Amino acid sequence: MLKIEIKPNILDRKRKLVISADMITYDDSDWKDVPNTIFNKDEVEGLRFGIESIKGYAFTIGRRYYIDIRGFDDKVIKIRFTSLYSIRKKNCIKDTLIF
Repeated sequence: MLKIEIKPNILDRKRKLVISADMITYDDSDWKDVPNTIFNKDEVEGLRFGIESIKGYAFTIGRRYYIDIRGFDDKVIKIRFTSLYSIRKKNCIKDTLIF
């Protein structure tokens, strides 16, 4: 079982991602009353990930990392994190490489 705490950006709170052999759980809601999104192993339809540059006026100022996990019932877990001016860049790359 793999437990990761992801802080999507500087102003957001830490969110918990749990990956086990039979399920994926992610705290993707901004409200306490809304339950976490849970996918069983058999419910995962697709996985998409990528990196996008954040352009400034004359040069690149950061990166935005994307991970999307889609289920058969069109539920999607969207995991996003940002690195500006190379702050937290190594942590973002390490978290991305786990997948």
